[in-house]
Amino acid sequence: MVNLILLGPPGAGKGTQARLLAEKYNLVHIETGNILRKMAKEKSALGKKIKKWMQEGVLIPSEIVAPLVEKEIQKVLKKGKGFILDGSPRKFPENKILDEFFRKNNIKVKIIHLRVSEKEVIKRLLGRFLCSKCKKPFPSPPPEKCDVCGSKIFKRRADDNIETIRNRIESYRRQTVPVVLDYQRRGLLIDINGEKSIEEVFKEIEMRI
Repeated sequence: MVNLILLGPPGAGKGTQARLLAEKYNLVHIETGNILRKMAKEKSALGKKIKKWMQEGVLIPSEIVAPLVEKEIQKVLKKGKGFILDGSPRKFPENKILDEFFRKNNIKVKIIHLRVSEKEVIKRLLGRFLCSKCKKPFPSPPPEKCDVCGSKIFKRRADDNIETIRNRIESYRRQTVPVVLDYQRRGLLIDINGEKSIEEVFKEIEMRI
Protein backbone atom coordinates (compact mmCIF):
# COMPACT_ATOMS: atom_id res chain seq x y z
CA MET A 1 0.00 0.00 0.00
CA VAL A 2 1.33 3.44 -0.99
CA ASN A 3 0.92 6.41 1.37
CA LEU A 4 2.23 9.80 0.24
CA ILE A 5 2.73 13.28 1.67
CA LEU A 6 3.01 16.20 -0.78
CA LEU A 7 4.89 19.31 0.33
CA GLY A 8 5.63 22.52 -1.54
CA PRO A 9 4.86 26.24 -1.63
CA PRO A 10 1.42 27.56 -2.58
CA GLY A 11 0.92 27.14 -6.30
CA ALA A 12 3.46 24.32 -6.59
CA GLY A 13 0.89 22.00 -8.17
CA LYS A 14 0.31 19.76 -5.15
CA GLY A 15 -3.43 19.46 -5.81
CA THR A 16 -2.94 18.59 -9.47
CA GLN A 17 -0.30 15.94 -8.77
CA ALA A 18 -2.32 14.57 -5.86
CA ARG A 19 -5.31 13.99 -8.13
CA LEU A 20 -3.16 12.24 -10.76
CA LEU A 21 -1.45 10.07 -8.16
CA ALA A 22 -4.73 9.23 -6.42
CA GLU A 23 -6.18 8.01 -9.71
CA LYS A 24 -3.04 6.08 -10.70
CA TYR A 25 -2.56 4.27 -7.39
CA ASN A 26 -6.18 4.20 -6.15
CA LEU A 27 -5.41 6.49 -3.20
CA VAL A 28 -7.72 8.71 -1.18
CA HIS A 29 -6.79 12.38 -1.62
CA ILE A 30 -6.83 14.14 1.74
CA GLU A 31 -6.66 17.87 1.02
CA THR A 32 -6.23 19.89 4.19
CA GLY A 33 -7.10 23.14 2.43
CA ASN A 34 -10.53 21.89 1.39
CA ILE A 35 -11.25 20.61 4.90
CA LEU A 36 -10.36 24.01 6.36
CA ARG A 37 -12.30 25.94 3.70
CA LYS A 38 -15.42 23.94 4.56
CA MET A 39 -14.93 24.76 8.23
CA ALA A 40 -14.40 28.44 7.37
CA LYS A 41 -17.93 28.54 5.97
CA GLU A 42 -19.38 27.49 9.30
CA LYS A 43 -20.87 30.12 11.62
CA SER A 44 -19.08 28.69 14.66
CA ALA A 45 -16.38 30.62 16.54
CA LEU A 46 -13.74 28.22 15.21
CA GLY A 47 -15.06 28.56 11.66
CA LYS A 48 -14.82 32.35 11.89
CA LYS A 49 -11.24 32.14 13.20
CA ILE A 50 -10.20 29.80 10.40
CA LYS A 51 -11.79 32.11 7.81
CA LYS A 52 -9.87 35.10 9.20
CA TRP A 53 -6.55 33.22 9.24
CA MET A 54 -7.05 32.02 5.67
CA GLN A 55 -7.95 35.50 4.41
CA GLU A 56 -4.75 36.81 5.99
CA GLY A 57 -2.63 34.02 4.51
CA VAL A 58 -1.69 32.78 7.99
CA LEU A 59 -1.14 29.06 8.65
CA ILE A 60 -3.78 27.44 10.86
CA PRO A 61 -2.45 26.32 14.29
CA SER A 62 -1.14 22.74 14.45
CA GLU A 63 -3.39 21.82 17.37
CA ILE A 64 -6.37 22.41 15.08
CA VAL A 65 -5.03 20.89 11.86
CA ALA A 66 -3.30 17.72 13.14
CA PRO A 67 -6.40 16.13 14.77
CA LEU A 68 -8.44 16.84 11.62
CA VAL A 69 -5.82 15.14 9.45
CA GLU A 70 -5.49 12.14 11.76
CA LYS A 71 -9.27 11.69 11.73
CA GLU A 72 -9.34 11.67 7.91
CA ILE A 73 -6.43 9.21 7.72
CA GLN A 74 -8.17 6.85 10.14
CA LYS A 75 -11.26 6.86 7.92
CA VAL A 76 -9.10 5.90 4.92
CA LEU A 77 -7.27 3.12 6.78
CA LYS A 78 -10.57 1.56 7.85
CA LYS A 79 -11.42 1.21 4.16
CA GLY A 80 -8.13 -0.59 3.54
CA LYS A 81 -6.85 2.09 1.18
CA GLY A 82 -3.73 4.21 0.95
CA PHE A 83 -3.79 7.99 1.12
CA ILE A 84 -2.11 11.03 -0.31
CA LEU A 85 -1.87 13.94 2.11
CA ASP A 86 -1.87 17.36 0.47
CA GLY A 87 -1.38 20.46 2.64
CA SER A 88 -0.06 18.96 5.86
CA PRO A 89 2.24 19.00 7.77
CA ARG A 90 3.06 22.67 7.21
CA LYS A 91 4.99 23.53 10.37
CA PHE A 92 6.39 22.41 13.71
CA PRO A 93 5.03 20.67 15.75
CA GLU A 94 2.44 19.46 13.25
CA ASN A 95 4.98 17.21 11.53
CA LYS A 96 6.11 15.74 14.86
CA ILE A 97 2.50 15.05 15.87
CA LEU A 98 1.89 13.25 12.57
CA ASP A 99 5.23 11.40 12.80
CA GLU A 100 4.16 10.02 16.17
CA PHE A 101 0.73 9.12 14.79
CA PHE A 102 2.33 7.25 11.88
CA ARG A 103 4.73 5.45 14.24
CA LYS A 104 2.00 4.32 16.63
CA ASN A 105 -0.16 3.05 13.77
CA ASN A 106 2.75 1.50 11.83
CA ILE A 107 2.01 3.66 8.78
CA LYS A 108 4.77 3.99 6.19
CA VAL A 109 4.78 7.19 4.12
CA LYS A 110 6.86 8.67 1.32
CA ILE A 111 7.38 12.43 1.42
CA ILE A 112 7.48 14.32 -1.88
CA HIS A 113 8.62 17.96 -2.10
CA LEU A 114 7.68 20.02 -5.17
CA ARG A 115 10.36 22.69 -5.51
CA VAL A 116 9.10 25.92 -7.14
CA SER A 117 10.62 29.44 -7.06
CA GLU A 118 8.86 32.44 -5.50
CA LYS A 119 8.66 34.16 -8.89
CA GLU A 120 6.91 31.15 -10.43
CA VAL A 121 4.55 30.84 -7.45
CA ILE A 122 3.36 34.44 -7.86
CA LYS A 123 2.95 34.03 -11.61
CA ARG A 124 0.88 30.88 -11.19
CA LEU A 125 -1.37 32.11 -8.39
CA LEU A 126 -2.23 35.46 -9.96
CA GLY A 127 -3.38 33.68 -13.09
CA ARG A 128 -5.10 30.74 -11.42
CA PHE A 129 -8.73 29.76 -11.83
CA LEU A 130 -10.56 26.97 -10.02
CA CYS A 131 -13.49 24.84 -11.11
CA SER A 132 -16.36 25.97 -8.89
CA LYS A 133 -17.47 22.36 -8.38
CA CYS A 134 -14.45 20.06 -8.03
CA LYS A 135 -11.85 22.83 -7.37
CA LYS A 136 -9.36 21.64 -10.01
CA PRO A 137 -6.96 24.54 -10.75
CA PHE A 138 -6.49 25.91 -14.28
CA PRO A 139 -4.11 28.55 -15.66
CA SER A 140 -5.43 31.74 -17.25
CA PRO A 141 -7.32 31.78 -19.55
CA PRO A 142 -9.28 28.73 -18.37
CA PRO A 143 -10.97 26.32 -20.79
CA GLU A 144 -14.72 26.49 -21.33
CA LYS A 145 -15.42 23.54 -19.04
CA CYS A 146 -13.67 21.39 -16.47
CA ASP A 147 -12.17 18.20 -17.92
CA VAL A 148 -12.85 16.38 -14.64
CA CYS A 149 -16.48 17.14 -13.76
CA GLY A 150 -17.70 19.05 -16.82
CA SER A 151 -18.61 22.23 -14.93
CA LYS A 152 -18.55 25.42 -17.03
CA ILE A 153 -18.13 27.81 -14.12
CA PHE A 154 -14.65 28.87 -13.13
CA LYS A 155 -13.55 31.39 -10.55
CA ARG A 156 -10.37 32.76 -9.01
CA ARG A 157 -9.74 31.83 -5.40
CA ALA A 158 -10.64 34.73 -3.11
CA ASP A 159 -7.20 34.62 -1.47
CA ASP A 160 -5.28 34.73 -4.78
CA ASN A 161 -4.27 38.41 -4.54
CA ILE A 162 -0.70 39.72 -4.38
CA GLU A 163 -0.78 40.76 -0.72
CA THR A 164 -2.16 37.44 0.51
CA ILE A 165 0.11 35.51 -1.85
CA ARG A 166 3.19 37.22 -0.42
CA ASN A 167 1.94 36.48 3.11
CA ARG A 168 1.46 32.84 2.19
CA ILE A 169 4.94 32.64 0.66
CA GLU A 170 6.47 34.22 3.77
CA SER A 171 4.54 31.82 6.03
CA TYR A 172 5.80 28.93 3.92
CA ARG A 173 9.39 30.17 4.10
CA ARG A 174 9.34 30.69 7.87
CA GLN A 175 7.27 27.71 8.95
CA THR A 176 7.17 24.99 6.28
CA VAL A 177 10.71 25.17 4.89
CA PRO A 178 12.15 24.07 8.29
CA VAL A 179 9.87 21.01 8.11
CA VAL A 180 11.10 20.26 4.58
CA LEU A 181 14.73 20.62 5.71
CA ASP A 182 14.11 18.35 8.70
CA TYR A 183 12.78 15.59 6.44
CA GLN A 184 15.72 16.17 4.10
CA ARG A 185 18.27 15.84 6.92
CA ARG A 186 16.61 12.59 7.96
CA GLY A 187 16.87 11.24 4.41
CA LEU A 188 13.10 11.00 4.02
CA LEU A 189 12.54 13.63 1.32
CA ILE A 190 11.98 12.99 -2.39
CA ASP A 191 12.82 16.35 -4.01
CA ILE A 192 11.12 17.10 -7.35
CA ASN A 193 11.52 20.08 -9.70
CA GLY A 194 7.94 21.39 -9.68
CA GLU A 195 8.54 23.94 -12.46
CA LYS A 196 8.45 21.33 -15.19
CA SER A 197 5.26 20.47 -17.05
CA ILE A 198 2.50 18.60 -15.21
CA GLU A 199 3.28 15.45 -17.21
CA GLU A 200 7.03 15.66 -16.53
CA VAL A 201 6.54 16.22 -12.79
CA PHE A 202 4.12 13.30 -12.57
CA LYS A 203 6.49 11.00 -14.47
CA GLU A 204 9.41 11.90 -12.17
CA ILE A 205 7.30 11.27 -9.05
CA GLU A 206 6.30 7.87 -10.45
CA MET A 207 9.95 6.95 -10.99
CA ARG A 208 11.01 8.11 -7.52
CA ILE A 209 8.31 6.33 -5.53
